[in-house]
Order: sequence, then structure tokens, then C-alpha cells
Amino acid sequence: MSSPPPRPRCDDLLPSPSNPRYRIAHIGFRPPGGRQHNADKDKRGRRYDAVGVCNGIVNAGAACDVIEYDPTRIDEMAGTLSAYDAFVVRINPGQLSCPGVRDGAQDDFDALMNRFIAEGKLVWNSPAVQKTMGAKNALVRIRDISCGLSDTFTYDNKEELCEGFLKTAAFRPRVLKQNRGSHGEGIWLCWLEGKEYCETFGEKTLELNDRLKLMEMNDNHVEHHTVGEFLEFCVNGPTPEAGTWRSDFPGRYLRGGDVGHIVDQRLLPRITEGEVRMLMVTDTLFQIIRKKPNGGGFSAVGGNNDPTFFPPDAPEFAELKRKFIERDVPELLEVMGIKDQPLPLIWTADFIPCDGDQEGTTKFVVGEFNCTCVGISNLFGACGAEKDMSDVSDEDYARAMELCDLIGRKAVETLDEAASARAAAAAAGKTEGRGGDGA
Repeated sequence: MSSPPPRPRCDDLLPSPSNPRYRIAHIGFRPPGGRQHNADKDKRGRRYDAVGVCNGIVNAGAACDVIEYDPTRIDEMAGTLSAYDAFVVRINPGQLSCPGVRDGAQDDFDALMNRFIAEGKLVWNSPAVQKTMGAKNALVRIRDISCGLSDTFTYDNKEELCEGFLKTAAFRPRVLKQNRGSHGEGIWLCWLEGKEYCETFGEKTLELNDRLKLMEMNDNHVEHHTVGEFLEFCVNGPTPEAGTWRSDFPGRYLRGGDVGHIVDQRLLPRITEGEVRMLMVTDTLFQIIRKKPNGGGFSAVGGNNDPTFFPPDAPEFAELKRKFIERDVPELLEVMGIKDQPLPLIWTADFIPCDGDQEGTTKFVVGEFNCTCVGISNLFGACGAEKDMSDVSDEDYARAMELCDLIGRKAVETLDEAASARAAAAAAGKTEGRGGDGA
């Protein structure tokens, strides 16, 4: 992508307009425990991209304040936040559950946000969007639309996992994904060893003593286990019955009540060509990033990839963009059962290439959505105990503010649409109350 034109800098929060169209709160949180639990903060203790996001909103004509959430003073926080029309939640997953934070803080925060939603305020992202779209089992919900993969399954308990995986892994190589995590931990590529795959799905099932080659996506390390050992690790962790594991993570993917699921998808070997990430601001594509795994591997998570950046109108991805933006995005919230919620303010969809229905063609399917505190990567220079926006280069600042300004415009646009919908509903109610036209 070409460099953005230089622009005047502002390395701190802009003053809000004297007559703002809306009042928006940027909500952050500093858990106890220092940098270990605050790796996303600058030297002032703010999230490193907070200044950019807030200034983008101010540039769009709305007021925006940085509010530090205090889970020990819920009633006071509720009173403070009630003055705002909308909320941009920038609290990393898990921070409200860190050691030293009182039990139930996340549930209380979610309840407060849901209360504001019931009052007609907007929350990006709402607890429902965070839990539904940000979880791996969102891939099951989209399997019947064009960006989904039809042979995607979810397992909620040991019985479902054993019955389903013994059948799917006998047919084709698979990917099993825990429902949590964002760095490839608990995502396993699974190949059958010493046995041929069956020709048709469901024709055969595996035995517990059949052997698997496994690769965990967080670091591409390989392990070899029996099917029974792998299932034991997935359910109960590295017990003696699970054999010896080298993973840094403890398995037990079904724990956690309604968030403990395992997603099972067909392995798409062309992932080695690179994932294609669409960086979205509500329904608008801002940028395309192709992330090719380093060294010809399968995993492109974290820094384990060579990224190439493309503008949203890049001809290489014109057909993918058209199908996703025009066909899939309008359906996403409905198929996920959250159509009453706004799209995330900033989110990503990672696509994996695979062979199309016609020989020699390629189609792309979503391997993951991310809507949990997606960062403004060009502002990452401001992240650190001794850093702030002044440590961001002029070029990165200009690129970042293009994105932040779009975030601001789309936030105001979404608030405008919500206000219009409320006005139309109120007008319809008055008309109905008068008995219809002419009454």
C-alpha cells in the first residue's frame, strides 16, 4: 500500500466539540498485577490506541471521554456512564477476571452494559456479540452461508466429542479448536497415521488405539498420540491416561460451562499460501492483510507470519470482497442469533483459501472472527511502560488515523441510524394509537 499523506499530529486527547452530536465513553480497565496483566497500556496506564480511537470519534463530531472502569464501585460507575449515549469497550478478555479483581466483576460489567442496551444506548461490543461472534463456535453458525465451511461441527461434552471426532478424523485431516484463546493455543491440526482415510464420510470410525500426528497452532510443535490419549487430553488434560504432552497449555477444553466447546473443521492444506484477513469497521472494509506462515508452516498467529498489506479495492481480492461485503456481512448477525445488536466497531475475518467447486478455482472460507479488542497496529509504538503516542512514527500515525477517523465516522453513522429507527418506531406507535390514518 502507498504511504498516506502526512497530517498534523495530536499526541494527546483532543477536546470534545462544544456542541457534540453524541457523547461516547471509551471504557478501559487497569487490573492489578502491573505489566503482566496490562501489556496493552502506555505509560499513562491507558490502552495504547485509546488516544487514536477517541480522537477519531471527536473528528467525526462527537464527544469522547476515556473512562477508567472501577469494578469495586459499580453504582458510581453506573451513574457516571449513564450520561453517555454509547460505549466503546476496550477491555481485553480476561482482564476483569485477573488475580486481585473481585469475583464476578466480568458478570457485573456485562449486566451493566446490557442494562444500557435495554435503555436504547449502543455498546461496542455488547456482551452478546463478544460471546457469540468472538467465540470459535461462530464458525458452526456460519457454515451454511458462502463464507462458511459446511463440514464444521461443535461438541459440548465428552460423548459428542468422541462420537463426532471418531467419524470426522476417519474421513479427512481435521482441525480441532477450543472455544477460547486467540494465539493458536488449543488449536490442533490432526492427521491419521498408519491408516488410510475412508472414501465416504461416515463409512468408518476410528478406534481409540489408532494413532494421530498433531500440530498445535500457537508454536507449530508436533506430537504423536493415540486417538484415546488425544480425547483424554481434550477433556481432562494431561492425565496419566493422556500420555506425555509437550504443549504449554493444559487441555481440558470442555470446561467452563456455556463457553466450553470444541469446534471440529476440515483441515484446509492451502492455508500454507497464507490467510487473508479483512479488517472491518462495522460493515466497511478498511484493509486486507495476507499473512503467510513463516517457513512454509501452517500457523500465521502472532509474529509467525510475513504480512502483505492491500487496500480494500485490491483487484486480487475483488471477488472475495464482493461476496463477503454484499452477501455475507448482512447475514452474519442473523445467523448468529444476535441480529438486534450492532456490528462490532472494529473486527476482523480471517479467510483460508481452498479449492473451489470447479477445477482450478479457489474459494475462501472464514477460519476465525476476532472482535475482542482488535488493536490499531500502527499505534503499537505507543505501547509500553515508558511509551506514548509521541513514540509513533509520522507515517504510522497518519495510517492509524485513517482507520481511527473511519471508526469515528461509522460510530456516529450507527448512532444516527439507531436514532432514526427509534423515531420511526415512535411515529408508528403514535399512528397506531390514533387508530390509523384518518382516525
